[in-house]
Amino acid sequence: MATKDSSNLFSTSTIWNRRSGHDTLGARVYNGLVVGYVFAGFILAALMSTLTTGVDLSNGWVAVGFIVGYLAVSFTGILLVTRNHSAGLSTVGFGLVASAVGLLLGPCLAHYTGESILTALAVTGLITLMTGLIGISIPKSLGHWAGWLSVGLVVVLCGTIGLQLLSLFMSVAPVLSVWGWLVVAFFSALLVFDFNRAMHLPKNAVNAIDAATGIFLDVANVFIWILRLLGGGGSNN
Repeated sequence: MATKDSSNLFSTSTIWNRRSGHDTLGARVYNGLVVGYVFAGFILAALMSTLTTGVDLSNGWVAVGFIVGYLAVSFTGILLVTRNHSAGLSTVGFGLVASAVGLLLGPCLAHYTGESILTALAVTGLITLMTGLIGISIPKSLGHWAGWLSVGLVVVLCGTIGLQLLSLFMSVAPVLSVWGWLVVAFFSALLVFDFNRAMHLPKNAVNAIDAATGIFLDVANVFIWILRLLGGGGSNN
């Protein structure tokens, strides 16, 4: 793996577009930092999710508010990660991103059984493993994907928010199901891109955090949609 650039409901292309810096870490240390930050992000997200388990997202306006808040905090964190050369500030930004994910997950997870959550985790893990292996196995940079992925990200954001708003007035469950699998496919492609781009970035601590942020967001989005599609939690989730 290697430095900055990216795209995700929370952006990964901005992260991968930054290529400044030099190799200051060995490959093993760099890769270990990326993996460590991703795991730490999910631990933090799990802890933060306990703070919002009682929030009822069956109210469409509350759900929209959570999504908007999630986007605002996530993009703030991403700006901190991508707009500086300090590992400390990048870590703060990563923490904001992971916290936002956790706070959003809290009320969602409350609607699912432990078995459903474990199933979603297993499927997400398998998708991450497969896309990661594909991404790091491709020797050439997939930077030419960036433009299309950026457009796709905008479509995913607008489509998801639009469908959530539409659900306030009518049932959109069948459409959401199809949309959900398309979103999973999109973020799976984004994972391939992010893992591949990480391989071509300068190996240093700041870039490791950037790479981890993109991958973390990709995996979080895959998990959220897989849980929604397979968990049987109902259309309001």
